[in-house]
Amino acid sequence: MAAETFDDFVKQRTDQARQSAEVSNSKETLADWLRELDALYGAMEGYLRSYTESGQIRIERRPVQLAEEYLGMYDAEALAMSIGNDEVIAQPVGTLLIGSCGRVDLSGPRKTLRMVLLEKGGPTMKVTISGARASTETFSRSLMRGEVDHGGWYFVTQPPAATVTAFGGDSFRDAIMDVAGAWTGNVRRPAGTSRYRGSPRTAGRGDPPLPLTGQSAVRGIVRV
Repeated sequence: MAAETFDDFVKQRTDQARQSAEVSNSKETLADWLRELDALYGAMEGYLRSYTESGQIRIERRPVQLAEEYLGMYDAEALAMSIGNDEVIAQPVGTLLIGSCGRVDLSGPRKTLRMVLLEKGGPTMKVTISGARASTETFSRSLMRGEVDHGGWYFVTQPPAATVTAFGGDSFRDAIMDVAGAWTGNVRRPAGTSRYRGSPRTAGRGDPPLPLTGQSAVRGIVRV
């Protein structure tokens, strides 16, 4: 009887320690995620500053509530950009996602584009090939087209042929035009270019890409 009581005591204490660690990790994860969002919105505001200072574009941060399995309900922000009669919103989706450290949807009147927070190299999967004589070969394969040459934010197309474009001044402004429908109708892209200026592998020449702030590069685990 005494041994069973001591077992209960040990189990209770170890469970409490584990729960405390989980709460601590969740708080750290959430704080990292909110910092990444703040840095992203700050970069977006910077890329549009000349337009907001002239009064052509209005920007505001709006409170939103998100729910994730291991983080519960929490408060975050969305970034709303008003351009004439159009409104484009950067809406956070979450951070505990397969294949990325976080996702934000950029939505406009015509469509929605995905932005994902990636570690350098991007998500990969391990492939093992077994030979006829029991020999095996294992290698890693990228799940995305294009180079993820730094940790940070990227626009990504829908799978299976997911292509990444680094977030930067040019790619961001082009993305706004895309979700607002500027690439349709009588407005046509220059011949020989992609939907975004530059190739799908670059952020564009006008501004540097936005890197990870430093914490998520350690926290984010690609679970693919």
